[in-house]
Amino acid sequence: MTNAVGQLLASGDLLDATEFCKRAGLSLDQLQAAVTDGRLFYVEKDGLQGYPAFFLDTAVDRQLLEAVSRLLGPATGGTKWQFFVTPRGSLASPGKTVDGVLTENGNPRTPLQAMRDGNVELVTRVAQALVNG
Repeated sequence: MTNAVGQLLASGDLLDATEFCKRAGLSLDQLQAAVTDGRLFYVEKDGLQGYPAFFLDTAVDRQLLEAVSRLLGPATGGTKWQFFVTPRGSLASPGKTVDGVLTENGNPRTPLQAMRDGNVELVTRVAQALVNG
């Protein structure tokens, strides 16, 4: 049975180093330097490594994603992955109001969704709170 990283590689959510570099316009040395610096990360399980394809999403500035990744510090790649893809109530979309009365609560969003919606500062605060415990 394929492990979770293998499944994410097969789905395209994670990319192997060669494909990531090709799409990102990076050399393998540049990729390794970004990983060492904490700007990029990979997820690894049973010898399979994958780099998140969301770093190549044109709807979010890669430099902003890298800044949040770096903010998460020495957390494992798996922990960083979970941060970016797990819906959080603290990042919920705004609720709907009618005549000043809340009629519908907001829906939890992942940090990626919130960043796509332009809420980078909010994602940064949530990441900082996670790091500070």
